Amino acid sequence: MKQPPDIGRGVPSIRRFPMIHEIPGIDMPDWLPAGNYGFDIKKIIKDSLYYPSCGTDGVPVKYFMGNVYSFVYVDYGFSENELDERIHVPDAFKGYEIIHKDKISQKQLDGGNKINYPPKISRRNPPSDWIEEPFCNWFVFKRKPGFNDDHNPEYFSLLYLCSEAVAAYCVLYNQYNVSPKILCMIQDGHGFGGNWTSYTERRLDLAQAVFLNR
Repeated sequence: MKQPPDIGRGVPSIRRFPMIHEIPGIDMPDWLPAGNYGFDIKKIIKDSLYYPSCGTDGVPVKYFMGNVYSFVYVDYGFSENELDERIHVPDAFKGYEIIHKDKISQKQLDGGNKINYPPKISRRNPPSDWIEEPFCNWFVFKRKPGFNDDHNPEYFSLLYLCSEAVAAYCVLYNQYNVSPKILCMIQDGHGFGGNWTSYTERRLDLAQAVFLNR
């Protein structure tokens, strides 16, 4: 299998793809080009980007590939059918196609463990009429022929959870003593967006979950 020149060489290389150069780039993890896609949550969350209230916004994937290769998207307002419709649109991610998809169980995420959640601070509650049936899908994408490193790296992983994002952060990161490389907050859905807490306020629930992980 042909690999990008910066994979597994053990020496510095020039990355041509349009990552954010102010943030250190990393080599693609070995398991992505290997093609053996047994689900391992610890591999997925290592050096990942965590994006709560994501909707189906592909902007972080476009701009942060090369800084990270694993993207964790969380939003309780999207159903599995809606995601399926949008992600299978031709060029949902321009220049990429899905080469692997898995439906992931709760036990595969939390290992059947009891999770330590921080005390609830926000006075509001998640609005029941906004919340879809929980699910988790995992996708691996491969760059299509005709595109090269000037476009973006050859592979990336996308884990999409329909879940409450503060709880998901504790399940995915805190219990494994791992932090995401990038915490992405473009719009947190607070107020008219149907979110029950603001992600951007340091004293509130998501920040408490982040800082609970030492």
